[in-house]
Amino acid sequence: MSQHKTLQLQRAQLKSVKVASQKQQVSVGHSDEVNNLKAELASTQKELADEIESSKKRELRVQRLQEQLVASKKYQSEQGGGVDKHEHNMKIKTLVKQREELLLVVRRQMKLIEVLRQQRLHVETAAQKDFVK
Repeated sequence: MSQHKTLQLQRAQLKSVKVASQKQQVSVGHSDEVNNLKAELASTQKELADEIESSKKRELRVQRLQEQLVASKKYQSEQGGGVDKHEHNMKIKTLVKQREELLLVVRRQMKLIEVLRQQRLHVETAAQKDFVK
């Protein structure tokens, strides 16, 4: 009977050792899984923080652009309103026309100056011929 109890105790002890090792393996597996999940959580939190920071920067940029737009509109209204594209084109056409007219006048003046030089040369040569005689 004592052998029988000893065998039962040994079997019970083996079962408890097996159960303990299984629990340890399960706890090691769970601790690895927990560590992986913690690492994933940390990386996700970092990504979220980066997204929040970039979102704040975008909002700040949008706000600055809106302020610039408001300032620009205010400046245009103070200057007498915006000038439309058609008016700009008309002004450009008139300026081009004026430039062409000025160039034409300058060319005519250059021709007149050349004619005056030739006349002066003729007058001087004629005066010298009269002076020599």
